[in-house]
Amino acid sequence: MAPATNLLDDFLRPIRLKKPYALHPISAQWGEQAQLRIAAQFVLFGAVEVPLFQVDVSLGDAEAGKPIPIVLQTESQRSECILKIEDGLPGGYRYEHVSGPTLKFKVNKADPIDLIEYLRKDPFIVRYVDGSSSYNCYHIPVELDAGDFDVARLESWEWGVPLNKESMGKAGDRNTIQYRTFEKIRDDYDFIFNDDGSGEAADLVCFKDVDEKTIRLTLVHCKGAVDGRVSRRIENFYYVCGQAQKSIGAKHGGMKRLADNLRRRQETWAREGKTRFLKGDYKTLQFFTEKARRAKLEFEMILVQPGGSASDINPDALKLLATTEVYLFKTTNADFRVILSP
Repeated sequence: MAPATNLLDDFLRPIRLKKPYALHPISAQWGEQAQLRIAAQFVLFGAVEVPLFQVDVSLGDAEAGKPIPIVLQTESQRSECILKIEDGLPGGYRYEHVSGPTLKFKVNKADPIDLIEYLRKDPFIVRYVDGSSSYNCYHIPVELDAGDFDVARLESWEWGVPLNKESMGKAGDRNTIQYRTFEKIRDDYDFIFNDDGSGEAADLVCFKDVDEKTIRLTLVHCKGAVDGRVSRRIENFYYVCGQAQKSIGAKHGGMKRLADNLRRRQETWAREGKTRFLKGDYKTLQFFTEKARRAKLEFEMILVQPGGSASDINPDALKLLATTEVYLFKTTNADFRVILSP
């Protein structure tokens, strides 16, 4: 791995697109301003107002070189819009509402405005398989020179659960990829939080008290296998790599903001008599929040995809994993693990 550098050194000047970027998109996320002020913002699905931290932004059935479907979703609401990029459109792009309730955006106590109007000043960020990104009709190329991920570093587990059954949910379903992952890593951390759901930082958020001067934050992203079986399909890796790249904000935002978000999400579940704490509790979370003020914070990302095989992996998946690792290393100095099937 090359020495960490500022990723801005690798980005090139934004280029105006006349049509959608040719490579496959892997994630969509809120713009920079929305990410910075997440606690004071809301999305209205019709008349239903939802705090921004409970709203997930993701891609719909995206294809390379096609208009980009973007989904906004909560536990009970779902709307989809599509981003069209065409040279003949005013401004070179247009968002169109496709399905679900109409969407508005609200900051603090200000009057809500149409989401499409808000996106003019703080657009969604879309990321692609080559590590580049775009906003509205502008593409930001990047030169990462990642090469291929080292096959010898791929880890594998025997799963013993349906390979397309991803989330344990509020019921704590143990016959899932997420719970099986928790079982495997339980002894490695002092605190493990089930953050799965709309607006998540990761499926599992973990803290470890390394030593007197160091703590470790680990984000674990799990994804079920396409068609519920092991295969060489590159689609198994688009989502989980996209989620990993999106989640760097959990570190950049600082420990206090992350802990505040976890508390809010736990409080929402607690009102239904459920808990997101898998190991540790509020007291443990407070310990790490306070220690982070004086301790070094190590950062790690773990990608879990039982639909991939460590012994027979698609070469394009190795390129995508390498690009993701370099991106994470340059932006957060993260350690990186990949866990598949044998």
